[in-house]
Amino acid sequence: MPSLDQTQLLGRFPLIIEPANCDINGTAPLQDIVSHLLHASTDHAEENGFGFSFMETIQKAWVVSRMGIYIERAPVHDERVMLYTWISNVDHYFTQRNFAILDKDGAYIVRAQAFWAAIDYKTRRPADLPTIQNGKITRMIVDRDPNFQVPKLSRIPSVDLPPVLTYSPKYGDIDINHHFNSAKLVEHALNLYSDELLSGTHVRQMEVVFLSEGTYGMNIHFCKSPDNVVDLKNAANNTSICRMRFVFDGKES
Repeated sequence: MPSLDQTQLLGRFPLIIEPANCDINGTAPLQDIVSHLLHASTDHAEENGFGFSFMETIQKAWVVSRMGIYIERAPVHDERVMLYTWISNVDHYFTQRNFAILDKDGAYIVRAQAFWAAIDYKTRRPADLPTIQNGKITRMIVDRDPNFQVPKLSRIPSVDLPPVLTYSPKYGDIDINHHFNSAKLVEHALNLYSDELLSGTHVRQMEVVFLSEGTYGMNIHFCKSPDNVVDLKNAANNTSICRMRFVFDGKES
């Protein structure tokens, strides 16, 4: 974790893994982990004055562009864990946010990283981050911690195979920005896999890149490769909305 003199820059969020939300293995499902990370991002930004409330006043919205999640072990039902988040880098158009979930003994069980942009409502272009609030977000950067290591995000290839599913987002899939919710995207992608595969195994790693906006009623093709890349494409023009790569522990798909 960052040094003691930078702890004021951390977001710190206690979590309880509710049994009603657990998967067939009795652990927090990946889509819930994604949801917790996104909520922590939102709350930490809000606490520091550059969250949804402020961004709405300047006609901008935070949008996640890439994410990587690396799981040592999935949190289990009734477990109490602590989620930390902090900003590790800011350039003109993207900010990198790191996450760590620690168990009661202080051991890392989940590490994650995400890249965010602030999109202008009208132009749909990313804002120049250091110009927002006189560069306040740049003063939130936490020094690199040698004990926190995450892989460099790799390129996720397109999948040029026939779709295994065509799905149109419904009311429950849409978020506050009127887009296909990121956690719901992950949930629908994991639903492509059999319960036989997912029973007794876990996702150890997921990387995702968000490329365009999925919206209510859009027909979306889910294309899946043998090496566990899932490519979600707008059926109208065959362009990717997002791509994900999953790594499972010890079972073939």
